[in-house]
Amino acid sequence: MARITSYNQDTSVEGGDKLVGSSSDGTTKTYTLDAIGKYYIDNNVVSVSGQQNFKFIDNASDIGNGTFFIDGFNANGKAFSLITTLSVSKSNTQGVSIINFLQKTFEDKFRLSSVSNPDNFADILVTSIQNHPSQEGFYKLNLSMVSGQGFVYKDEIFSVERIAKTDSHFVFSQETVSATWNIEHNLNKYPSVTVVDSGDNILLTEVEYTDNNNLVVRFEASTSGKAYMN
Repeated sequence: MARITSYNQDTSVEGGDKLVGSSSDGTTKTYTLDAIGKYYIDNNVVSVSGQQNFKFIDNASDIGNGTFFIDGFNANGKAFSLITTLSVSKSNTQGVSIINFLQKTFEDKFRLSSVSNPDNFADILVTSIQNHPSQEGFYKLNLSMVSGQGFVYKDEIFSVERIAKTDSHFVFSQETVSATWNIEHNLNKYPSVTVVDSGDNILLTEVEYTDNNNLVVRFEASTSGKAYMN
């Protein structure tokens, strides 16, 4: 073989360019840069701080480290907006436990995004997290979609990263007069409520918390205005 210095230097690197190397069985093979990059991504060999990559699977036989699925399977191509639960491996593709990372990531909202298509993503609120009842080494998440667009596809790699908590608040506007305001705030808590009329005068009202994402404000007489929730 000629000396490496005798070869022309490629100044325009492309994904299809090939490198020569030895496979694990000792045979000499060529490897494209695209294939090497995909290996790094799929196996978390090189990861971005604050995120981990997982493969979406749609068959029980494919369950393993670094995978996630929807119970019942048959979910290939399912829209993010229709997903209410996810089951996620407690270990990455290298078999390394990432429990602390996941617990912190799933304590509030997280982003699930396709590595190959970043426009395919969802910001998701975790309403509860538990050990999976039948699949050892997995968490089961109950979810509420916040925003985003797209779908989950079999064998696609998705990154998971935490969305930092902020001071959650919500402003509700009641344009027409009513004695009952039904408010869906999706703050995942029982917020403090301040109500004002259309002249910004603070009103004393009855507030009933339906659950941690909905409440009802009741008045003695019909009124319009705003409700501020923190």
